[in-house]
Amino acid sequence: MEWKSYLSVLWRRKWGIAATIAAALIMAAVGNRSTIPVYESNAVLRVAIYAAASQAPTLYTYNDELKNTFVKIATGNLVMEELANRLQSPRLPSIKVEVITGTELILITASDSDPELAALAANTLADILVEQGRSLYSGSAVNAKDVLKVQVEEAQADLEEMRRDYERLLLQTPPPSDEILIASQLLVEKQRTYETLLRQYEQAVYREGLEAGMITLVQRAEPSQSPIGQTGSIAYYIAVGAGLVAGILLAFAIERLDTRMYATKEIESAVNAASLAKFPKTNSAHLFISKNGTSPLADSVRHLAAKLQMMSSNQYHKALLLVGAETGQGTTTTAANLADALAELGRNVLLVDCNLRDPKLHQIYNLPNDKGLTDALTGDMDAMKVIQKRGEGQPSLLPSGPAPASSSLIFASARVGPLFNTLRKQFDYVIVDVPALPAADIINLAPSADEIILIVRRSHVRRDSIRSAEEFLSRFKDKFIGLVVNEAESQGIYSLS
Repeated sequence: MEWKSYLSVLWRRKWGIAATIAAALIMAAVGNRSTIPVYESNAVLRVAIYAAASQAPTLYTYNDELKNTFVKIATGNLVMEELANRLQSPRLPSIKVEVITGTELILITASDSDPELAALAANTLADILVEQGRSLYSGSAVNAKDVLKVQVEEAQADLEEMRRDYERLLLQTPPPSDEILIASQLLVEKQRTYETLLRQYEQAVYREGLEAGMITLVQRAEPSQSPIGQTGSIAYYIAVGAGLVAGILLAFAIERLDTRMYATKEIESAVNAASLAKFPKTNSAHLFISKNGTSPLADSVRHLAAKLQMMSSNQYHKALLLVGAETGQGTTTTAANLADALAELGRNVLLVDCNLRDPKLHQIYNLPNDKGLTDALTGDMDAMKVIQKRGEGQPSLLPSGPAPASSSLIFASARVGPLFNTLRKQFDYVIVDVPALPAADIINLAPSADEIILIVRRSHVRRDSIRSAEEFLSRFKDKFIGLVVNEAESQGIYSLS
């Protein structure tokens, strides 16, 4: 297919594509109404190691481990229970805690249908981690500061007691020099022990202060104003795009399954014949030129009538057989309009309704059908006596007459040929309306016709019907003069070529 063919398919299926897009939009609207919106709020924490550890060569590994540890702790049972207690809410929002890659930051994300609750949960969890960061990380074990504090107090008590003993020895008379020497040495030793423990305790206090502040709140969560996910206008844009794609795919799928023929050129190529006329689509008010002679369709029919006269080279008295490729091609309407157009040109025209299965011509002209063609073929009446004359400049009508038991048998009668010869002598043109292919009646009538015109209705005729018509016409190549395309494309409908 050329790109123009693709465009023609899309244009032909435009309403199907539009319906698919509309369905997608409706689904998006229903989805937006039925889906509970979810709001997200984010709080950010910073985890930093204390200065002494920052000098260690394993700084980065240690820091990563520390952050991952806090992530695990933050989503553990103990912290979640504390969060539930503080929120006092019948439900706990969905919580997600993760490390922001390449930073010292931890992202806390809370999701809930209530934006206020989501923000409160994120901030509360952040507060819990900041408040209990040290104890959460170290667990319930006794820390070094507490142990050193006890040792410092014990060392201080021992030092004070030793100082009192030393001073008591100094006050004795005479002073015991050996005991004073030993007490002096013990006092110095206990003083050294006390100072060492005190220094270690002060360092522990300092370090604990730093560690207690190693997790800090960087950003508090705020209630979100819009739900997460594809909602609102974005969902509708996506629906339009998805509907368009689905509609296009569906259009080509249907096109592949659809056997109707939508292009006049395609029909001409299949039949291997040119179009005598291309009639435009019209409404019922302009369908018959006898009732409305100023429509574009009327002009097209008159062009066809003029063209047939040019092709006849002033040799009239011809029987034209109008054959529909299948039912619903507009054969009867074309026959009536062509007869009216030729009559307008001053020709003596007869319409013969050979469609005994479903006669319509008498209804178009509001004439009776109690007598007609079947009476002439059975020999009950003279054909000229059952022909219904109409006004000046209008075609005459030989209606179908009473329905026979078998139309194919009646047209197989030996009287068909002589009847057509008689009608030719009396009229310039005999326009014959017959059932659509593949009716057997046509095979019996075709030998009595001078020319055959195939009637097709674009966008309704099927490929297999065209193939059947082409097979039929191949038997009468000397009589087939061309196509008449009903509801043809707008280009060239008035052309005589």
